[in-house]
Amino acid sequence: MKKLSFIIAALLLFVGVSLGQTNVANVNESGTGQNASIDQNGIFNKSYVIQSNLENTAKITQINHNAAFSTLSEVNQSGEKNLSTIDQNSNGSLTTNPNVVGTLKAVTTQSGNLNKALQVQGPTLTNNQQGKSLAEIVQSGNENFASQHQLRYANDAKIVQSGHRNTAMQAQDAKILPEEIGSANIAYIEQGGSDNTATQTQDGWANDVKAYQAGNGNTSTQIQQDYSWKSKADVHQSGNYNKADQLQVGNLNSAGINQESGYNTAKQTQTALGASRGGTNYDPYNEACIGQKGGDGNIAEQTQTSPGAGAVENLAQICQDGALNYATQVQVGGDNSSIISQVGNGNHAVVTQLMVP
Repeated sequence: MKKLSFIIAALLLFVGVSLGQTNVANVNESGTGQNASIDQNGIFNKSYVIQSNLENTAKITQINHNAAFSTLSEVNQSGEKNLSTIDQNSNGSLTTNPNVVGTLKAVTTQSGNLNKALQVQGPTLTNNQQGKSLAEIVQSGNENFASQHQLRYANDAKIVQSGHRNTAMQAQDAKILPEEIGSANIAYIEQGGSDNTATQTQDGWANDVKAYQAGNGNTSTQIQQDYSWKSKADVHQSGNYNKADQLQVGNLNSAGINQESGYNTAKQTQTALGASRGGTNYDPYNEACIGQKGGDGNIAEQTQTSPGAGAVENLAQICQDGALNYATQVQVGGDNSSIISQVGNGNHAVVTQLMVP
């Protein structure tokens, strides 16, 4: 079956390249020694890989040269030593095609055993954006690991993991030229059960990042920086060893952490850059909110820093119920507002507000 699948893929790839327009590859493998490798270079690329049982490996590279056409790759692996890598690149240009409809789309589904997945999307740093990029990884069972990297703007990345050694990492616009600003990116991670870890990084403005973790060794870190402006970060954790850390560098950002159960740790840091931007639909402040309920011994920390009085308004809010909780807020510069609500016994709260000369 292995040889037959490679012959089919090779024929399809040959037809696509010879036409110089449409490349389509289909690979279906089952049994020992699986290894699918697809390389497509054209204006309309599609690849489909299905692998089941034993030593699965899939590697796909796609380069699209016309911004008006979409690129699609799907990998489905079940059983044994799964590994999938998808790399999608576009040489399309918004400047030459203002009515861009092309999309980079990569989807990887893995179930069972030693899952790993890596998906990279976007133009090189010397080329313009194609359009919208969509990346999704779904993993269930065993040694899950997933990482997605998207460049420029209008990207959407989603990772869903359930069961066992989950780890998920996403980066959007993490490597851009100084004069370029990524924007309107969405990153979403959902983890249910086992040793969860989630890390998400976004550079640019008007970005949205979310993480949901339910059960076991949860840890979530979110970073929004480098021109971060009017971006949102949210973490929701329920049960077991919850820990959340959020960092935002820029203006008009909002961060939220919601933790349910006891002995949680939540930390938020917001650093404002320059003057606030006002006007319709622009709230003139950075906002941080932590909610911890359903347990005791929780720790919440918030730090907000502005360059000077009146530059940016900061709002910090902490709500805790239960006993022996600790809350601390530090606000430096700007026009600051602080709210702490604690319900229960033996709680401790500290608020520090400092002006910048």
